[in-house]
This record gives sequence, C-alpha cells and structure tokens, in this order.
Amino acid sequence: MDREMLKKIVRLVVPAIIEYSLQVLTNYADYIMVGSLGVTASAAIGITTEITYLLKGAVNALGIGVLAYISAAIGARKTDKIKTASVQAVYTSVAVGIVLTVISLAISPFVPCWMGAEEDIAGLASGYFAIANAPFIFISLNMVLGYALKASGDMKTPLFINGAVNILNIIFNYLLIYPTRDIVVFGRTVRMVGAGLGVYGAALGTAVSTAIGGVLMLVGFMRNGSISPKGEKRLLDRDIIREFVRVGIPSMLTRLTNNTGRVVFTGIVAHLGTVMYSAHTISFTAESAFNIPSIGMMSAVAAMAGTVKGEGDIKKLNRLTKTLCILGAGVMAVMSCLMFALSDRMFTLFTSDSEVLEICPKLLRIVAFNEPILIIAFIIESVFNGIGKTKLPFIAGTISQWTFRVGGAWVCLNIFGLTVEAAWYCLITDNFVRCIILSAEYIALNKKLI
Repeated sequence: MDREMLKKIVRLVVPAIIEYSLQVLTNYADYIMVGSLGVTASAAIGITTEITYLLKGAVNALGIGVLAYISAAIGARKTDKIKTASVQAVYTSVAVGIVLTVISLAISPFVPCWMGAEEDIAGLASGYFAIANAPFIFISLNMVLGYALKASGDMKTPLFINGAVNILNIIFNYLLIYPTRDIVVFGRTVRMVGAGLGVYGAALGTAVSTAIGGVLMLVGFMRNGSISPKGEKRLLDRDIIREFVRVGIPSMLTRLTNNTGRVVFTGIVAHLGTVMYSAHTISFTAESAFNIPSIGMMSAVAAMAGTVKGEGDIKKLNRLTKTLCILGAGVMAVMSCLMFALSDRMFTLFTSDSEVLEICPKLLRIVAFNEPILIIAFIIESVFNGIGKTKLPFIAGTISQWTFRVGGAWVCLNIFGLTVEAAWYCLITDNFVRCIILSAEYIALNKKLI
C-alpha cells in the first residue's frame, strides 16, 4: 500500500469524518430533545426530513460541480482558473439559495400532506419545515463554499465552522424547545430560562445556527489564500458556470432520483401509522451514527479524485480507489458488528414508547450487514463525482433505488401487507445492487475515466 497516499487519505478523510460525526451528534441531540415531547413531535420533524434532503440535493449538486472544477484546476496547477471559479461559486450559491428559500416557503403548507402525515402532526410539520428552511441562502453558502475549500485540500475550516454551528444548534434548541424550569446542577437547584416553543423552537434553533454557519463559511472562504476570490474581477464567467452545471446536473438528478425515491419510500412507510413511522425515523437516525465513516469521507474522496484527474494519472486514480475501498470496507465491518451488538440498548435515548422500542432493534439488525457494501458504493460514486463523471452514479442510483427500494417496498407493504421490516430488506437490496452496478461501471470504463 502506498504510504504517501495513505497519509494523504488520513489527512483529508479524518477531518471530513469528524465534521460529519458532529452533524450526526447534533441530529441525535435534536431527536432526544424533541423526543422528550412525545411521539407526535418526533414524527412532525421526521416527516419533512426527506423533502429537506431533496432541496439540499440541488445545492449539493452545485457543490459537486464546484469541487470537480476547482480540484481538477488545482491538480493541473491552473491558478487563474481557480480564482475565477471561486467568484462564480459565490454568485451561483447565492442565486440557488434565494430560489430554494422561496420554494421552501411556498411548499411548506403542502409538504405534510404529500408525505402522508396524519392530521395530528400536519400543522407542526408544516411550521417546522418553513422555519428551518427559511435561511436557505445560508445553507447554500455553507455547502457550496465548503466544497470549494475541500477541493483545495482545506478540510479543517469546514470542520471548525460546522462544528461551531452544531454546538450552537444544540444550545439554541435547549433554550428554545423547553419552557422556563428548575434544573439540578451539582446538587443545587437552578432556574433555567426557556422559550417553551417545542417543535417550533427546534426549527428556530436550526435556522439561526444555519445562518451563522453560512456567514462564517463565506468569511473562511475569503481568507483561504489558494482559492479566495479577493482581487479577481467580479464578472460572470458563463463557461465556468456552464461547466458547474454540466457536472452538477447529473449529480442533481442523482440526488433528485435518490431523494425522491427516499421521499416516496418514506411516504409508503408513513401509511403504516405513527408508531411504525416513528420506529423507521428513529432507526434511520440511529444508523447514521454507525454510517459516519461512509458519508463523512465522500467529499474528501471526491476532492482527491478530482486532483488526480487534473494530474491525468489513471494508475494513481486506480490505486486511490482500491486503497479507499479496502480501508472503508474494513472500518465498516467493525461498525456493523457494533451496530448489531448495541441494537437492543441504544433506542431508549430517543423514545420511551414501548411499541417503538420493540421495532427499532429489529430494523437496525437488518441493516447492520449492509454497511461494508454501502461504503464501497459511496467511495466509487465519490470518485466518479470528483472526476466529473456524474452521469454514472445517476444511472446506478436510478435503477437500484426505484426498482428495489421503492418498487419492492410498495409491493411488500401494499400488496402483501407486510410491515416496516420488509421495507428495510428492500432498502439493503437497493444498496447491494447499486454497489454492483457502480463497480461494474468503474471496471468497464476505466481507461476512459481520465
């Protein structure tokens, strides 16, 4: 194994994984705090999550286009293109953010109905969605400029900024969700001031911390010596924006296909009722803790692959991909064992509902053996994204997601009358098929990748 490559992988991947782990911990904290308000509150937040992911998919696609362009320019040592691309990254992230803010506010009254929410949570879900997504311009700045920083090899700035955002989110949620109350600190009773806004407090805490994160990411971006647009002409460069779009559109379609599939999949499960849907949502949240290495390393992998593309070295790209797959599968094999071992113990953090607690461990055990395969699929997809071959993940995701996850779940639940466990078997089948298709694409098209 190439020691220099291994050192670079660790240097770039570890901060990315830590950044994502902090995000997951924040999600855990959100669910724990909101979960204390009851199953209805948890479901109100969970029912809108997939639509939020769908909207963020557009921003993520733009970020992939920016990352692929800037990382390739860095690998080819084209300094002038790097700076000009940075200017375009700011313009496009602001434009996309404004559009998505308007869309979020416009669709917020209808989202719960689309997702098949029961009447007792529809109002809460609509309000949460509108408040949490109102500052989408800051979400866009955070994500797109974060990708640009990662393309330059700067993983620490996004880590520190998003780490601060997550901490602020927890603090704001704690103050805004609960009412003023007495708490015991080191044996002494202290009066803790709170707004008592419940689910809306969680949304407001997310919105405020997100806005702060967008501003901080813009500041960090402007201070980065290698990609900062300071001193560059503030003119639109249609060719560069066109390249962002060329790479980003298939990535956006991939996210659109995957996230729409997830939305439909969630809607299918939601019709099983609040208890099974809550178990489904909480189990997904629990799984995300074990999935940290898989998702956390994707941006770092894409940045490394993009730089290698700029260098024009297919052999180096193959060594990178192989090394990442071996390391990733090994790490996730360990995480799978932990997931299986802890499946009976961890869900009391999220809920006290006995019916939900009976279902959740079953779902986590189903998905446990899927993790090593999933990370290989993520790595190969990230390599394709980093080198600008974003159509290939779109093909793989469309086939696997809609045939096995969505189609399989619909048949199992609506025709055969099975429960949420059957839907999760369809989910892991999707992941296995996706990995097979992506691997086959990489092998078949290897000589044409650069």
